[in-house]
Amino acid sequence: MRRDKISSFSLLALLFISRLMSRLIYIPPRAGPGGGWDEILLTIVSFAANALLFLPALFLEKSGGGVIRSAKSPAARRLSASFYAVLFVFAAVQTIARFDFFATLSMSSRPLAIPFSLLLSAAACYAALLGLTALSRAGCVIGFLMALSLTALSAALWQKYDVLSMEPPFSYSAGEMSDNLIHSSFLMPETAVAAVLSDSTRGGVGKKYFAFLAFSAAAVCAVAFIPAAVFGQAADTRLFALFQCATVADFGSLGRLDPIIVSLWIGGAFVKASLFLASAVISVRQANGNVKKRPAAVFFAAVTAFAAWRLSRDIGLVSSPALNVIEQVLTGICAAAVPLAALIRVQKRKKQREAGPET
Repeated sequence: MRRDKISSFSLLALLFISRLMSRLIYIPPRAGPGGGWDEILLTIVSFAANALLFLPALFLEKSGGGVIRSAKSPAARRLSASFYAVLFVFAAVQTIARFDFFATLSMSSRPLAIPFSLLLSAAACYAALLGLTALSRAGCVIGFLMALSLTALSAALWQKYDVLSMEPPFSYSAGEMSDNLIHSSFLMPETAVAAVLSDSTRGGVGKKYFAFLAFSAAAVCAVAFIPAAVFGQAADTRLFALFQCATVADFGSLGRLDPIIVSLWIGGAFVKASLFLASAVISVRQANGNVKKRPAAVFFAAVTAFAAWRLSRDIGLVSSPALNVIEQVLTGICAAAVPLAALIRVQKRKKQREAGPET
C-alpha cells in the first residue's frame, strides 16, 4: 500500500474545516434556549471534554501503536476498521444531506436533490482517490478563506451587535446543561479521524490536536456569538442563523456577503465529505492491505450518495435525534473505546517484552 502522508498542519486544517462546517450547517432536533452565553460556555467546555476523549489516542501514538494495526488479530483489526468506516461514511452522509437542505433554503430555486447528492459524492470520491496530499492542498486554502470570511462577516456586522439582547447566562437548567455537554462532546468524529490518520501524518498528530481544538473552539464560539448578538433571543428560531446574518451584512464595495459565504460553504462541505470518505478508505486498507482503493472509494461514495439523498428529502430525518445518538455512540467507540483497548494491549505487550529476559 503506497504511503500518502501529509503534514500535521494540513491535517489540522482539514479537521478545522470539518468542525466548522458541522456547526455552520447543523440542524437542531428541537428548539431550545436562545443560543447565547450558555451556548458559548458549553462550546468551550465541550471542546475541553473532547481533549480528554483524545488522550487514549495520544498515548497510543506516543507508544508507537495504531488504533487499527494494534488490534490483537486480523479479525479484530477488521472489526475496528468496520466501526471507523461506518462512522466516517455516516459523517459524510450527514454533511451532504444537511448541506443539500441548506442549499434548498438559501438558493432562489430548489436544486434537484438526487443530482446534487450525486455531484458532491462523486467529487468527494474523486478527491479520496487522489489522496490526502491533494485534498490537504485544497483544505489549507479553503480553511484560510473560511476563517477570513468569518472575520470579515464579524467586522461587517459590528454596528448591528446588541449584546444586551442575547440570552442571559445560565438560562439552561442543570439538566439541559449536562445533556447538551454530553451531546456536544461526543458529536466530534474528527477525534476518530485524527486517530486513524495519525499513521498518515508526518510526525504524527500528537499534542497538535489540542491546537486544532483551540482554533476550532474560537471559530465555533464566533459562529454562536454573531447571530445571538445580531438577532438576540430570536436567534434560536432561525435555521442557519450565520448565513442569515450574511444576508443583512454590508461590506462596502463588496455589497452582500452571502454569495461569497455560499461559495465557501460549498468548498467546505466538499472538503469535509472528501476527508471522511478518504478516512473510511484508509481505515479498511489499514485492516487489510489487499483492499483496492478505487472499489472501496466508489462503494462508500455510492452508499453516501443514496443515503444523503434520502435524508435530504425530509427535515425530520435530517434533524432526527436518533441519528445524533448513533453518531455519539459511534464516536465514543472510535474516539475513546478502540484507542483505549489498543493502548492497553500495546502496554501489556511492552511489559511482557521487558519481563521476557528475566524469566
